[in-house]
This record gives sequence, structure tokens and C-alpha cells, in this order.
Amino acid sequence: MVGLGAQDNLEMAEEFVATYGTTFMMLWDESFESWAKLGVALQPAAILLGSDGQLLGKWLGRIPEDEVLAIVAGAPPVGEVAGNSTRFCRYAARYVQADAALETVETRSPIARPIVFDDIRFAANAMAQTASADLAPNVGVFAAAVLAVADSAIGADHDLAAARATGRYDELVAELAAAATAIGGAVDAACDVDFAAM
Repeated sequence: MVGLGAQDNLEMAEEFVATYGTTFMMLWDESFESWAKLGVALQPAAILLGSDGQLLGKWLGRIPEDEVLAIVAGAPPVGEVAGNSTRFCRYAARYVQADAALETVETRSPIARPIVFDDIRFAANAMAQTASADLAPNVGVFAAAVLAVADSAIGADHDLAAARATGRYDELVAELAAAATAIGGAVDAACDVDFAAM
């Protein structure tokens, strides 16, 4: 068993380990990239792999111990158990809040800026992981666009002026705006949030 932390910061991850006394290996990924590649968008989450690396089960949200133990004992894999529309709407609302915080990111201290970008990335990933089948493709494009914009800003040490100076940042923001527009009406209708107005 391996724990993989990528949200908040390393200090909080270390505090979690100390509080809960975890005895298994814990890894830290400050880039959030591992969660994105594994399709993990929320906590708690679990991925069960076979000895050959084959995906046996993936749970987003509460981890059902009985299912995990049944698979380990030889029951057929369950695949991915994703969230429902309530979760999707909660993450859409969180994204709207995180996006609003982005407007003031340049006035925040350099220590506080990464938290804003982490929250935006988390919310977008969580939306992609909990979207209904009809929304999933477009929400996936949206989440990828969010990550590209965030990665550009992170690469510029969370300094938006420096990110804009590269010239690529504004292109990425335009791609994100188009992706947000593509899902805005559907998200508003499903969740009663003001997503399209962003």
C-alpha cells in the first residue's frame, strides 16, 4: 500500500501522517500531476492494482473496505465507482469560487498563491471525475485546459505577469474560456451555479 498526497502542502501531508499514524509508505507530489494522470480528483480515493499492474478497482469518495477485501480475495474487479451529480455540482461550485479567488491572486502573498492554483486544479479534476456520461467529454477538455493554464502560471512561479510575458499564457486562457463556454450552459442547468458567467 502506498499513499500519495498532492493536495494542500507538504506540511499538511506530514501532519496527516502524524495525526493518523499511517505506517505504509507515503509519497508527496507537489505538482498535482500524479493525481491528474491517475484520475484522482478528490479525497478520499483509492486505486487497487493487481500484481501485473492491471486496474482492479477505483473508488472516488468513501472507500468500501468490504469491496476491496472481496477483490483481494478473488472477486471480479469493480472498475471505477465515480461520484454522482451532487458531487459534480459541489465541485462545479467550488471551481466557481476558486476562479473568483484567481482574480485576486496577484495581491496575495507568494506563499498563498499556490493554494489558489491547487484549489482550481483540484476542482476542475473533481468535475471531470464526477461528470455524467453526457458531460464527461467536454468537462474533460475543460479540466485539461484548466490544468494547462495553471501549469503555465506555476511554471512562472505563480506570477501571472511573468506567465503572460511568455505569450503562451493568453492563448491557454483563450482555450480555457472556449472550453468553459462549451460546458457553461449544461453545468448551470444541472447544478444551478453561475458557471456560464465566468
